[in-house]
Amino acid sequence: LRCLDAEVFGGVSWASGTKNDNYVKNWTKKEGEIRWKIRVATKTQFQLLLNYEAPGGSKKQFVEGDAGKEIRNQTNGSGGIYNVIIGDNSIINTVKNGKNQLDDLGKITLNPGVYELWIKAKEITGDELFRCKNIVLKPL
Repeated sequence: LRCLDAEVFGGVSWASGTKNDNYVKNWTKKEGEIRWKIRVATKTQFQLLLNYEAPGGSKKQFVEGDAGKEIRNQTNGSGGIYNVIIGDNSIINTVKNGKNQLDDLGKITLNPGVYELWIKAKEITGDELFRCKNIVLKPL
């Protein structure tokens, strides 16, 4: 499920959708969420995988201060804790910095029916949580 196809809430927005900008961005508030509606036809076990970008690290910049030029951090990058919720399943994980991160969130079993799959921020420790690209429900 591509994040560009999800509904977004709480200030989260879509990037341009080009090859290099195929994610949701501006996840700066804990109220930010993304959601898909999915339908499962038969009882199925899935491997759940989340793919995202998480620019990391602080960048230094020189700024003019009271005592002359000073070095200050320009950005804290991405970081925090997120929660993936689908049916009775709630999976909490910590953001890892880097490009094309792929978090294996384990196995879940879903019975036939219609579900909402949510990704929510539990804690944001950087300038943004992360830049979500897609979530994969791989049938096993």
